[in-house]
Amino acid sequence: MKMGLSGDCVGVAAVWGAVVRCGAAVLVLGAVTLVGCEKPDPVLLLTVSAETRVESYDLVVVDRENRQVVLRRIGEPVDSDNPLRDISEPGQALRLALDFERPGRYLVHMVGRSMSATQIATKVLEIKDLVRQSVTLISIEGLDVDGDGFLSREACQLLESPNMDCEESDCDDGDPAVNPLAVDVCGNGLDEDCDGLDRPCVDADFDGSPVGEDCDDNDPQRFPGNPEGPNLCPSTKHPFGLLEARCDDGIDQDCDGVDPICEIDADCDGSPAGEDCDESNPDIHPDAVEVCGNGIDENCIDGPDDGCLSCDLDGDGFQRDDPATGCPTMDYPADLEIDCDDNDAGVFPGITDLCGGMEGGSAPCAAYHLCDGRDNDCDQEVDEGCPDPACDVDADGFMPAGACNPPVGQEDCDDNNAMMYPGAPDICGDTVAQNCNADLPCEGDLDADGYDSTTDCDETNDAVNPGATEVCNGIDDDCDGLIDEGNPDVLGNPIGDQYCNDSSFGLCADPAGAGRCICSRLTASSAPLPADREMCAGEDLTASASPRCFFAPQPEPEQCDTVDHDCNGVSDAPDGDNLLELGDPCAPNQGVCVAGTVLGCDLTHETDGLINVHFVCSADTVGPRPEQCNGFDDNCNGVVPVRELDPDEDGLMACSGCAGLTLASGIVGCNDCAAHDSNQGDCGGATPDCCYEQCVDLQNNFSHCGTCDHACSTFRATTCQGGQCLCGGGAECGAGTRCDEDECICDKNSCALGCCEDGVCYSPPSFHHCGLGGKDCSECDSGEFCIVDKCVSI
Repeated sequence: MKMGLSGDCVGVAAVWGAVVRCGAAVLVLGAVTLVGCEKPDPVLLLTVSAETRVESYDLVVVDRENRQVVLRRIGEPVDSDNPLRDISEPGQALRLALDFERPGRYLVHMVGRSMSATQIATKVLEIKDLVRQSVTLISIEGLDVDGDGFLSREACQLLESPNMDCEESDCDDGDPAVNPLAVDVCGNGLDEDCDGLDRPCVDADFDGSPVGEDCDDNDPQRFPGNPEGPNLCPSTKHPFGLLEARCDDGIDQDCDGVDPICEIDADCDGSPAGEDCDESNPDIHPDAVEVCGNGIDENCIDGPDDGCLSCDLDGDGFQRDDPATGCPTMDYPADLEIDCDDNDAGVFPGITDLCGGMEGGSAPCAAYHLCDGRDNDCDQEVDEGCPDPACDVDADGFMPAGACNPPVGQEDCDDNNAMMYPGAPDICGDTVAQNCNADLPCEGDLDADGYDSTTDCDETNDAVNPGATEVCNGIDDDCDGLIDEGNPDVLGNPIGDQYCNDSSFGLCADPAGAGRCICSRLTASSAPLPADREMCAGEDLTASASPRCFFAPQPEPEQCDTVDHDCNGVSDAPDGDNLLELGDPCAPNQGVCVAGTVLGCDLTHETDGLINVHFVCSADTVGPRPEQCNGFDDNCNGVVPVRELDPDEDGLMACSGCAGLTLASGIVGCNDCAAHDSNQGDCGGATPDCCYEQCVDLQNNFSHCGTCDHACSTFRATTCQGGQCLCGGGAECGAGTRCDEDECICDKNSCALGCCEDGVCYSPPSFHHCGLGGKDCSECDSGEFCIVDKCVSI
């Protein structure tokens, strides 16, 4: 399809802009004029105006017959030549020509965008030859619930606009992935594109993965999710009962682009033998999540329930959502809601059940003090039913009479006292009506704390009554039916987000870490170390309840590095105690090396060549050493150097320096510079010598002058004589100079930071040799100084 310039047989080319053909493989912009009128292409001449200014637009055209998108333009400027053009103004309408490849019914959907509003127009048009259509983009503010640019049928019909064809409406305005332009996912039972059908899936090989998802829809053994490896799994694990291993076979069965290397994994859980502590159970392996309370060690670490925390730390009967710690547990009732704050026994689903589901406006919830800016009942609403704070100074959920105009029964008799509200527990005989009704006589107040037996939950303890402060002690101090609500400390102050740890050393000590103090009747499953630690204020593990440390990082096996993993204040473990690598190989087990075993870790000690230079190793360990001319793999890299081989089997190696060394089997000597030709023998002496399987004269060879590895520089020398690089008959040229016609001359390039004189580079410049860039040096006069490259009088 083309959009832009078209023709109405005669004259239209002068009016309309560029044409876009719908249905072409590539969208092409250009100036195309229709020629003749005998068989014109189906063309739509579209005039677009708007209710308010439009800065850019999206235009999508869909063939109604096959639901194929034939044109999609997103973010098109209204007029790139005139950014101030406003199509909502008279005479400024946008004109588009759409040239179709074939006649048919087409959905034309346009969205106009600006900083202030989104406007749309949706039309279904029969395009047979030349069709003119005018549309006005209309505002959909507040009508498009999911923001996908389409309205529900009800909202569309409510507009009663000629610019909207309601037959192409959003069949689910609560889901932006569902609308007439969406892609219908096949076979999922959903109608994403609102055509009334769920697109059927084409699955040629019947493996359950349709075209578009399957990497090979002609092979039922290749599809996403097909178990592949790297496991040698029993055939019963395979959905087709195949016998092959499905790994390292040159076939990508699971369509992930990788053919994995096989490993022995009898239970097919992804952890090979040697790592898995139970190869008969696929639910047990090092990467499994530990299930708390079942007595099974799922993750093969430290036995059953290692690292487990209770899922109800605050004891309010509701568990938190915390998969990392196995919460909620498997036996947690499915119909029981999740605790949104497991640090506070006064926050849980249903705390407002006695208050009509509202956090404010009733005596029971006033006793709970729920008008506190928090979601106390975990319903994702905050302070529902609570008055505006301006009308509820004491935050008890009741308002004073007067300007706040409280409902009947909601009048607060003292808005400066949170313990005074309708229905509040009354302090008997004090002449004050805390209940906003009448002061009650003191009858049945056995503990003389001011509250009688109708409100006091413990008449044997004068510290327990409705007026008491809730402290962390496992008791309902304030008689509101909650225990230790508000996460208080032992004095009744809120603990808040207070950091703690079980050790102040190593990985266990991180002020930004997860350890937090919680008022709880439980004892943390982690054990505080005897070393110095950050405790919770008032922590008492012998009490029925106290502030206690939960989620604190725990020690882990020590590793041979500079980090204190086991939190004992020491970064190494020379004796191997609690060392993760204890018993591991100490060195490569190849070449002359003997792996040995790790006995400990000592950061003050280094042995080159070990897997870790700080390992303390068993006595049988042999580590790598520098390569020698002996026919062995001394550096234990798995390869014997070529110069130590004997390909002509004459017993000699090409390398030199083997005298006095223990040689590999079959090797009797070295210096065999003709290692590939047994008839030539070796060089037989120091001059010439053997260099890398070649006989060379080290006294006169420019590329091997004096030693095999020293090559003379063509920049500073011309010959090698007596094992020395020379420039002509003299010494090799020095820094800043080069050899030119057997003479050392100053080189302007390499003497850029100094100056030249008599072939010598003087750098840095000085009083006698002043200059830069390799120029001829100047000598400064008396009373002058050389500043950078000039003689200056001071």
